[in-house]
Amino acid sequence: MSTNIDSHQHFGVPVFEATLADFNDHQAELADYLLSMRAQAGGVERSNMGGWHSDDKLHADKHPAIRWLTQAVYSTASACIRHQNPKAANQKILLTQMWANINEAGDWNSVHHHLPCEWSGCVYISVGALKRVEGRSMQDGDIIFIDGDARGEQYGRPTSDSYHPANGRLFLFPGYQLHMVAPHREEEPRISVAFNLRLQPADKSPVVGR
Repeated sequence: MSTNIDSHQHFGVPVFEATLADFNDHQAELADYLLSMRAQAGGVERSNMGGWHSDDKLHADKHPAIRWLTQAVYSTASACIRHQNPKAANQKILLTQMWANINEAGDWNSVHHHLPCEWSGCVYISVGALKRVEGRSMQDGDIIFIDGDARGEQYGRPTSDSYHPANGRLFLFPGYQLHMVAPHREEEPRISVAFNLRLQPADKSPVVGR
């Protein structure tokens, strides 16, 4: 089954949105495995304010569910990148980092970017029963993209745009795009996986690092 991909523009920056095909067949196994990883391994501190952030080598994990997710993420992201940039047809697309995030109630992620990586993204594994609250601009667990140009709305340019998480939903955006994650408010943990991709000429050695 193919994955449908939508393309959006915010502040002149492309944001791709897709729901991974056949995700429901793998969700429970993915969530259980990532929760077991958290129970067995310490996390790292990056943009996470609370919450658990795994190391960034998840794409090398041999667990069948992770191998499925890695391939689904790579194929979907590659299709987006090649659509956005025809020159990418002559470049290698490398999935260089991938990591899990598990946020409990009150956890969030501060404003950050993923330079020097050309492309970055996230996919939601388990978001629970998130409830939208009328009148609240920042909803539970939203991913918020922030305009690096501070001219603001009085110049007809909104300062941010946000998307609501959903199980199996993937977002892809340029690595320079500033973003954050709104606080999680529900008791059930919110599980997501983030990733970075690099581009390189086909005849060059692999690039590494975030």
